[in-house]
Amino acid sequence: MAGVPRWAWVLPVLPIMFTAGWTASLPAAARSSQADDPPAPRSISRAGEVRRLGSRAEASLRFESKRGADVSLPMAYGRSGLPESTDVPLSHVDEVSSSTIGVERSEVQAASGQATDHNRTAESRAPLDPCGDQPPVQDDAVAAEHFFVDRARNVVSLTFDDGPSRAHTTRILEILDRYSIKATFFMLGSHAATMPELVREVAEAGHDIGNHTWSHGSLRSMWKTQIREELCRTNAAIHAASGVRPRLFRPPYGRYPESALALVGGLEMDLVLWSVDSADWGDDDPESIARAVVRAAEPGSIVLLHDREAVTIRALPLIIEGLVRRGFVIEPVSAGIMADAG
Repeated sequence: MAGVPRWAWVLPVLPIMFTAGWTASLPAAARSSQADDPPAPRSISRAGEVRRLGSRAEASLRFESKRGADVSLPMAYGRSGLPESTDVPLSHVDEVSSSTIGVERSEVQAASGQATDHNRTAESRAPLDPCGDQPPVQDDAVAAEHFFVDRARNVVSLTFDDGPSRAHTTRILEILDRYSIKATFFMLGSHAATMPELVREVAEAGHDIGNHTWSHGSLRSMWKTQIREELCRTNAAIHAASGVRPRLFRPPYGRYPESALALVGGLEMDLVLWSVDSADWGDDDPESIARAVVRAAEPGSIVLLHDREAVTIRALPLIIEGLVRRGFVIEPVSAGIMADAG
């Protein structure tokens, strides 16, 4: 064309040539990730909101209420023993130790459609079917849910979560033995596998041993296959250490999807929650803890305690003595559930 310099014909193709050359100069891994990156998750604004809330507990609760997931605690109970809220108490969201996955991380992953694996290494992962050596799963079973034991009798059950603990479990056993009390211990499979001698000690003392999952991750951030693995790995670890097959299960934070009831029931376990929260996770005053528990107790109460807190050791004798003064009989959850069923 007259009047147009010959080099002007090159201008329209320069961007294409530059882009192709720049991409070719990238390392192979970078080129691959560029091509394979999924689109940004639609719920990223929700995940961002979770991060900004600051409190991991508050973030989890607000996020769950926004996305309307299956089932939380059907009714959450505070230290008073009376219904306070249909939301899970903040305390139980903050129970995660530094060795387990943070709730905020798992909730954000769930918001963005990522499956969580609870920070497990390849070496610690279970076989493809961790339930393989356990009794056949009953597909049509649904776990019974218990906030109380036998409410027709003046009984109370003391339960201890998150153990066993080398620092505290043996001392708690000594106190229970001194008062001739039997209790219920909901154990983490990861702890049971590394401290089998403590699992045996609890079993040989005649206490209940229940399943509290392997990793203490929120069941509402897991696929059904992951929940099943958590349950089965923990049952296997407890059975290997003590010969006991757990018949009781407590979900971390008291939170679970409705689908978990069939999984728990299919493994012939009852789901046990609580009606009195000792708040030993956040109160350093043993007398305050004991007063709150003794005041809130009523026939059939299940008391939530932890054998990972030093203050629990100091509060436990006061709790036992206060309950006995009020005329309560203290017995393990299994005894109360069987009496209630009868």
